Amino acid sequence: MSFTNVPITVINQIYSKSTKLDAFADTNALLEICDQTLKPFIHFWTTSEATLILGINDRHLPKLADGLKSLLANHYDYFLRNSGGLAVVSDPGILNISLFIPQPDTVYTIDQAYELIKGLISMSFPQLDIKSFEVTNSYCPGKYDLSVNGI
Repeated sequence: MSFTNVPITVINQIYSKSTKLDAFADTNALLEICDQTLKPFIHFWTTSEATLILGINDRHLPKLADGLKSLLANHYDYFLRNSGGLAVVSDPGILNISLFIPQPDTVYTIDQAYELIKGLISMSFPQLDIKSFEVTNSYCPGKYDLSVNGI
């Protein structure tokens, strides 16, 4: 089943300080629903406050407690997610996107998955000039950073 031949359910959410952990509970629930219903979802979300989302590997940092105190002193909230690599910053207005594809027999490489989501974002916002390349001053530089209208 090709996920592009069926409607994609779009979910938009803003997570507050009190609901920040729901972002990853929602991700887990959407994964389960996607598997059960074989329907695709795209989840657009952001945080209402400056937040550092720590990856599971960050819990081993030698001075983590000191770093967390510094974050709070600088008006950043934080939480540890149950998956993923290293920390990412989610300031208000930073858009996080998760794409759930119901294709249990298809394996995507990281590059193929990024190309899929880049294409979907480009189709969703045809008025924008979206390009992917490493934005060296981005929160988490990588070859699939998205640049919108050259910014």
